[in-house]
Amino acid sequence: MVQGGLPHGRAALPWRSVTGVVTVWSRGVTQQHGRKQAWLRHQASSWLHRLGAYADLKSFDASRVLRLVFVCAGNVCRSRYAEARARALGFEAGSFGLRADGRSPPDAVAVRAARLRGIDLLPRASRRAEDVRPTAGDLLVAMEPHQARALQRAHPRAQVALLGLWCRSPRPVLADPYGLPDAYFDTCFRCIDEGVEALVQTVERRRAER
Repeated sequence: MVQGGLPHGRAALPWRSVTGVVTVWSRGVTQQHGRKQAWLRHQASSWLHRLGAYADLKSFDASRVLRLVFVCAGNVCRSRYAEARARALGFEAGSFGLRADGRSPPDAVAVRAARLRGIDLLPRASRRAEDVRPTAGDLLVAMEPHQARALQRAHPRAQVALLGLWCRSPRPVLADPYGLPDAYFDTCFRCIDEGVEALVQTVERRRAER
């Protein structure tokens, strides 16, 4: 007993509870966003989405779309997987990375995570932005808002979309899973599946209406 206070065990209980809550929160962040910085970006971008900041990145002329071109940073995880998923759905697709080196194969963890979802990532080299020339029938699909804005600046006539806005629970930022735990790869690829399937359905429905 501490003189004039609570027993050591009782005094420690509230702190243990707080520590437990923080631990559970950290695990949730790791699984859903990969790291705390990505969670903060998710919170900020979600508010911007509610305010309409990305409305133009979900509005496009689906009747013009002949190919989905997915864009991320290195073209070794996200865009590579999205391309493969779209092709598995029978839709023409491509991908590249804004910072790709043009020689890297798909990330080994991404290959394993994709295989668990029934997708084989081809062992080709990553594609750079200069390796892909967008055409009038392309929809450029970014993983993060800053990538989408970079595409709009580089290709002012192209149609640009943000993949995470097409997920069941919109996620403007689909953070890069490279180097992160398998649990986040699963979350990221699940969201990519949802977004790609929704995009393909939207475009095919519009084609059928023509």
